[in-house]
Amino acid sequence: MLLVLLLGLLSWPRRSLRPRTDPWVFGTLSFVVAAHTLGASHARIMLRHVLPNVVPFVCTLAAIDVGGLTLLESALSFLGLGIQPPLPARGNMLNNVATSFSRGPWLVYCPALAVSLTVCACASSAMACAMRWTRGSGGARRKQR
Repeated sequence: MLLVLLLGLLSWPRRSLRPRTDPWVFGTLSFVVAAHTLGASHARIMLRHVLPNVVPFVCTLAAIDVGGLTLLESALSFLGLGIQPPLPARGNMLNNVATSFSRGPWLVYCPALAVSLTVCACASSAMACAMRWTRGSGGARRKQR
């Protein structure tokens, strides 16, 4: 659990820059300036105009991060630096069957497939989230200048 928290704490600063700078960029766009000119409050502008344009990027980056952190945790556990053997981890499973690879190579397939499917599922959900929001089906789109 400590490794997961540590990985999460170390990865958030890189990903928090985009959601932090997007509201500043959107503040200068014409639809935000028009809403402000029409007398909309700052809270309304944030909730109705800025937030729907920032949420897709945050969801996409979160899905990508989950896949990358899963892969990193598996690699660290495989090397013996991550979650220790009494607790189940995909890297531990791969490490346990690595010694018996010559006897039965199919034993490696299940843990490796689990890691691969998790990372692919996270990547495909990130792409689906990005495509859903950019097509405009149910969400906001980035406005053109």
